[in-house]
Amino acid sequence: MACSNQPFRFAAAGTHKSTEMRQSIAHRTSLPEDSMMHLRRFCTFSLLLILSGCGAGETAATATLQAEQAKQAQQQMEQLKQQIDQANAANTQRLQEAIDQAQ
Repeated sequence: MACSNQPFRFAAAGTHKSTEMRQSIAHRTSLPEDSMMHLRRFCTFSLLLILSGCGAGETAATATLQAEQAKQAQQQMEQLKQQIDQANAANTQRLQEAIDQAQ
């Protein structure tokens, strides 16, 4: 039994040593807690900025389209007003001619 326990001890010792090395490497390569917090904030802010930029472009395009549609509607209203004024003038002229003929 003593022989069968020795490889287990070596494996356990090797595993312990490699765990220590991994922790040591991780400790040396990891950023301080403040730096990680700043990095997370920066990444979050950058992502929000990028996403808001996409939305702003769509909003600007929609606003431009709506402005163009409003301009076209205003032009159509002006044209209709002119047509109504012309029709009223023609009716007034016909009415005046009819009154003149009746006298």
